[in-house]
Amino acid sequence: MRGEHVSKVRWEEVAKDVSKVNSHFAGAADKVAASLGSSAKNLFLFRATYSYGQLLADRGKFLSPCAAEKTDRCDSCKELEASLNDRLIPLTLVLQNCVEVFVKRGHPNLPSPRRLLSQGEIFGVFEAVDRLDKQTIAYPWSISSGARSVVIGMPTKDSKLRNQFEKAVCQQISREEWDKLEKDNWELIKFAAQVGTLDWAACVLIFPGEWYMGSRPGFSEMDNYLRRIFSLQARPFTHEATVYDSEHANKPKLKWLPVEAVFYYETIKHLFQITRGDVPAFQPVVKTKQPAGPFSQFQELIVSNRIGRFFPVIFQPCHLTDSGMTGFYSLRRPSVLAYIPPKARSWKLFLDEIALDLKKFAAGDQYIDLGRTEFFCRSLARKGEKSSPRLRQTRDDRTAYSGESGLLKDVSEIPTKDWAPKDSKISLDVEFYHALIKLTRK
Repeated sequence: MRGEHVSKVRWEEVAKDVSKVNSHFAGAADKVAASLGSSAKNLFLFRATYSYGQLLADRGKFLSPCAAEKTDRCDSCKELEASLNDRLIPLTLVLQNCVEVFVKRGHPNLPSPRRLLSQGEIFGVFEAVDRLDKQTIAYPWSISSGARSVVIGMPTKDSKLRNQFEKAVCQQISREEWDKLEKDNWELIKFAAQVGTLDWAACVLIFPGEWYMGSRPGFSEMDNYLRRIFSLQARPFTHEATVYDSEHANKPKLKWLPVEAVFYYETIKHLFQITRGDVPAFQPVVKTKQPAGPFSQFQELIVSNRIGRFFPVIFQPCHLTDSGMTGFYSLRRPSVLAYIPPKARSWKLFLDEIALDLKKFAAGDQYIDLGRTEFFCRSLARKGEKSSPRLRQTRDDRTAYSGESGLLKDVSEIPTKDWAPKDSKISLDVEFYHALIKLTRK
């Protein structure tokens, strides 16, 4: 029912829920409420629910649930929007599931994920600190309910696949619509969720400016808390420099086109950031601690209805925060911000050079485990031949490339569910796999 996705609440109604997921933030909010005394009864928050894939913010501008669906605002969404100081992202706590902070790029098939925020984490901190400092800045990132930066590891261009999917969701899909769905993998999952076959949503708690823009003594703790979180969240944006940058500053060595050199150097920096945990790698959903969407339900939908011939391995963003954690990075579906695609036949050269530089500079980095870093490159077929992954090594045996069996072992773990047969087939005929790096954190 429209309007139920937003509810207006008082602090005492949600204080216990907030304390369970973020006790430090709850303590700061308690001080604000206590400092206001009886007038705190007029201080409200908004609990909002966004279904999978819905935008909470688009390029720095906040969207209510109705605005995200581009429908007429319900009364609850109107009241929420009217309570905010501006159209920028408000201070918001994730109460249930997770949201993804990402940057839209010119390459449409995969946005650049910057952060996956789970239950108890906060966003809108940059904007809140700006308001405290009397600044107004619209940042370039967008925020979605769950992760939009997902890859479905199965061929989706099969001509029979659309008909099989239509039967499963009991809805017709035009060829033009199907082309859009299969290109943006998250759209395919969202479509299944919209027709009622999947159920997943993120719940957030939105704090209007009155909760931190005040001069009473109780507001100082909230101010200090927000500035501490700001310094932590700013790291991926202000701590871009790595040991690699200091060694390579103004020292171009590659005889590639300038655009390829930019892509190469930005990729190296990005790999160091991934192993540091600042930006996410990609992991098969079955190996993640928290699925960032209705991915298991989508896999069950595909397998149970025998859609396609292969098991739909799904990759989602995941931060490598603990020692021994592994994740993948694909040169064919890159998440680096400076996305400039090199020439099609230079993938092996890219991997060769990346391996050399990682080996050279990993000694000065405390996070990347070079001994457990692996590379996978799909062999290039001659005209008229079918290309296939195979075991290969580069010149002088500098880089060992994992073969088909090695990659299958990494990605083919099937969920232990009744609907997932253990003999399910995994297809490597997916662009994501064709130039792949497996990273491990020390």
